Amino acid sequence: CVFAGIKPIVIMVTTRLRSGITHLELPHSAVYPWSDQAIWFYGPTYLWNVLASYGAVTMSLAMDTLAFAYTYNVCAVFKIAQHRIRNLVPQSKCPQQELEELVQVLRLHQTGLTLGTQLGRSLRPLVLMQFFVTALQLCFVGFQLADLFPSPVCIYFIFFVGSLLIALFIY
Repeated sequence: CVFAGIKPIVIMVTTRLRSGITHLELPHSAVYPWSDQAIWFYGPTYLWNVLASYGAVTMSLAMDTLAFAYTYNVCAVFKIAQHRIRNLVPQSKCPQQELEELVQVLRLHQTGLTLGTQLGRSLRPLVLMQFFVTALQLCFVGFQLADLFPSPVCIYFIFFVGSLLIALFIY
């Protein structure tokens, strides 16, 4: 978000120093129904671009981190149960103790199943919302890509569409 906010300022300053012409730049190239070269429209549009960058990155990062952290914790419970079952020592003198250890492992496995089920129920609406937002971003960027297709800026949008498609298929 910081780089998205600083990039246009650096470009405007260097363009002004090289050519003496002031050309207003935005963090993300896009087509707007108003002139982004008018100072009254540039300010809100610049702020909108920076806030959009911040919102997209923060939401995706928070959602993905939360989902993967919970998933790794559930997987760790299953790995612990797997490790315990593999290292279960047969007890010929005390089969009751062996049975008790096996019951402990099965309870741990059941806990993992319960956690996984609760995780699926809890994160389902969030993942659906993230999927919807990513699909919506894909539509907007696709529209801009179609409008900017022959220009070099198009390469940025192609890579952005690629990252959105990857995120969409993960969800």
